[in-house]
Amino acid sequence: NVPARRKFLKATPTEMVHISEVLTRIAMSHPEIHFLLVHNDREVFNLPSASGLRDRIGSFFGEDLARDLIPLNSKESRLEVAGYALPPSYCRNNTRMQFIFLNGRSVRDSNLTHAINEAYRNLLSPGRFPFVFLSLRVDPGYVDVNVHPTKMEVRFREPAQVHAQVLQALRKALNQFMPSFSAPPKDVPRPVPQGGVAFGEAVSRPPVSTFVPKEQQRPSIEQRPFLQL
Repeated sequence: NVPARRKFLKATPTEMVHISEVLTRIAMSHPEIHFLLVHNDREVFNLPSASGLRDRIGSFFGEDLARDLIPLNSKESRLEVAGYALPPSYCRNNTRMQFIFLNGRSVRDSNLTHAINEAYRNLLSPGRFPFVFLSLRVDPGYVDVNVHPTKMEVRFREPAQVHAQVLQALRKALNQFMPSFSAPPKDVPRPVPQGGVAFGEAVSRPPVSTFVPKEQQRPSIEQRPFLQL
C-alpha cells in the first residue's frame, strides 16, 4: 500500500536540497521566467524575471560575484558558445559550480567538463575546480539527448570539435581578462542566493573585494545546505 517511490525518499532537508538544485538549474537556464519556491509557507526563492543570465547569476550568488564575471562567446556554423567564466581565484574542491546549459536545458557532459577544467589547468592547484556558467546552442540534429533516462546526459555527434571550441572560448576569455585578477585567493563565506538558502562552504575569492555575505545583510529565511548531494 506504500507508493513505490516513497521508500526512496530521504529526510525533508535532504529532499529540499534536491528540489533547490533542480530549481537553480532551471532558473539559471531561463532567466526570463519568474520562479517562486515556497517551503512550509516560507519563501525560499523569489526570483523575478531577469534581463539575462548575468542578472540571474547576481540574484543567486550576489552582485560582488556578478561584477567579476568574464563574458565569453564563440560562434561556429553548428555551435554557439556563450556564458561567463570567473577568474581562478573563485574555485572549490568539486565541480558543482560548473553550470552547463544546452539549448536552454541543464545537462552533464564529461567532454565539456574536461574542456572547462583543461582551460584552467595551469591556473588552479590540483583538486580545485573553477566557476563557469556555460550556455551552448546547437542544431538538435547534432546531439543525442536520449543517452540517460533523466535526460541530463547528452552525446554530441562531433565531440572533439565541441571540446575544442569550448576550450578555445574559455582560454580566449581568460587571457583577455586575467590581468585584472592577479590577487591571490582567500577563503571567505560563500554567497547566499536570494531567499537565504546557504551553501555552507567557503569559496576562494580575491581579498581585494568588499564582499559582505547576504546572511549579514538581512535575516535569512532558511539555513539549509545547498547544491550538496
